Formats: sequence, C-alpha cells, structure tokens
Amino acid sequence: MGMKKIILAFAFIVCGFTKIFAQSGDLEVVSIDPEVTTIEKGKELALILQLNQNGPDNLPPGSARVSISFNTAILRWKTPLVVTDDCGNVWTVQTSNVQPTTALVQLRNNNAVLPNLAQCFIRIPVVAYEVGTTPLTATSTVFGAGLSDPNGTNQGSTGTLVVTAPLPVKLVKFTAVKENKTTILDWATTEEVNSDRFDVERSSNGKAWSTIGSVKSNGESAALRNYSWPDAQPLMGENLYRLKMIDKDATFAYSRIVSVKFDHPGDSGVVVYPNPVSERIYLLDADLSSLRSAELINPEGKLVLRSSSISANGIVVDHMTPGLYTLRLTDNVGKISSRKVVIAR
Repeated sequence: MGMKKIILAFAFIVCGFTKIFAQSGDLEVVSIDPEVTTIEKGKELALILQLNQNGPDNLPPGSARVSISFNTAILRWKTPLVVTDDCGNVWTVQTSNVQPTTALVQLRNNNAVLPNLAQCFIRIPVVAYEVGTTPLTATSTVFGAGLSDPNGTNQGSTGTLVVTAPLPVKLVKFTAVKENKTTILDWATTEEVNSDRFDVERSSNGKAWSTIGSVKSNGESAALRNYSWPDAQPLMGENLYRLKMIDKDATFAYSRIVSVKFDHPGDSGVVVYPNPVSERIYLLDADLSSLRSAELINPEGKLVLRSSSISANGIVVDHMTPGLYTLRLTDNVGKISSRKVVIAR
C-alpha cells in the first residue's frame, strides 16, 4: 500500500509539472498575397502575410517560425531584407545572409512573445525581376521544449504574382481639343525606355479603331517630353482618340481615351483674334450673350483664368506668361468648345 501511494504521488507531481510547463499555440498562415496582383518588371513591392496565433497559450520569443518561398527567376528578395509587422514588430529575419535568389527565408518572433489571439500582418519587401508568373508559398511551425500545435505543423497558404514587361513610356498628359475644324492632340511623357513611336488611333464608337497618324518617340528619356499631332479631317459627331505606345521590341500599351465632338452647330464659326495675342483676346463671329464662361488653361492643364462676363472688349491676357494655352468656351446650355491660343510679347 505504501508503494502504491508513492507511485500515485509521483504521478500527480509529473502531471502537475506537465500542466504547469506544457504550452500550446496554434500558428496559422491565413494568406500570403502581393500588395498588387500585377506589377511591372523592375518595380518593388511587398508581400503581405497574414498570420494568426489562435492559442490557447502565448508563444515565447523564438518559438514561432514562418517559411516563405517563390520562384526567384521571377521575383527576388530586396536585400538587406528587413520585415515589418503591425503586431509590435516582433518578427525578424531568421535566415542569415539572405541573397536576392535565396530559395527559402524563415522569419521568427525573436523580439517578443506572440500572445494568444494575436493577428499579424507582415510586410516582406521584394523586387519584380523578370516577366512571368510565380506562386507564393508560406508555411508555419511552432517548436521548442514543451510547446505544441494542436492543429499540427506546417500550416500554410499560397498566392500568386504576375510580373509584366514595363511600359515603353510614362504618359503624364493626353488631351484633345478643337481648333477650328481640326483636332489638336497633345501629350507628354516623363520617362521613355526603349520606346519606338506613338500611333494615333481614332474611333467613332470605341469598338472599331483605325490608325490615322504616327509620331516618332525620343526612345530613351527621363525628362519631360511634349508631343503634338493634328487631326485635320475629324469625323462629324464623336471622335474618340487613343495612343498606342509601341516599344522597339513591338510590345505596346494603350493610353486612356479622349474625345472631341464636331456636331455643335455654329461651333466652327467662333474665331479667336488675334492669335498670337499679347494684350486682349477677341471672339469674332460669336454670340457673346450665349456664352456662360471663358477659361484659359496652361500647358500643364491648370486653370489660370476664368471669366463669366465676356464682352466685345475682349479678354485681358497681358498679365499672362507667354506660351501656348487652351481657351475653353462654355455656352448657356453647357456645351464646350476649345481653341489653341498663343500668348506672345
């Protein structure tokens, strides 16, 4: 009987120590997704990893591990690799000497305890290296003396990133305005890489497009470049325009669509005089009483002058900086027409 009591007492002690020191944490990778699903080659982005610690116990520092991998022929680590999170910056890079092509990188909660019911969003910086599609994989593990995961180890998730070829140009402006019976198309770029030309396309319905002109690009540029092309024979009614920006290797991208209408009765009869102008703009052959406003817009698209009272005395512009402007006229029913105006001294 005495021996049985000793064995039972020992069992109670062992169970008590097990209950005191055993810990259980449920580490779950909810998702791993790029902050954008498609990105140009050469651009930087972050992978967003959502991780839940479902408990029931806290996980001590260094006991939670996440492993991340992808196709390094398409996507590469941004080095030196530093991750950030929104749960107290508890996560650090465990893998030593991470290179852009390292096959797999591990993160750990080295900075602090990962508490029960913690939810973390971890940002992992990467670089889009080559055109293609890569899967993204993340798995999680809880490890350490007296630690366990009731739902097992290597709970993971997957995502996808598409890397596309960079656009041949960075288009910052594309406008279409009427000048008498002509449409003047103006556009500007701030970056051109391996660019070949701009094809000007026109459509009356947005479905069938035809090329009506072509303008040679600068090819390689990191400065502001301005271009212009006149459509001297626009269609009656709706004219939709877009640019086809073509690279030297025949890849291309389209601009946004701009439009001009040539079905406004009497619109072509308004004449801006003189042009170029130095002091006052006069509107000839125009019913001034039917005009609601006249607006002057600079080459950057900024409204620099607005008049709601237009008389035969003209519009004073002697204080304006010399250059090419757009004069936008709006009548009492809301119809708009535009003219190019050169202010000179």
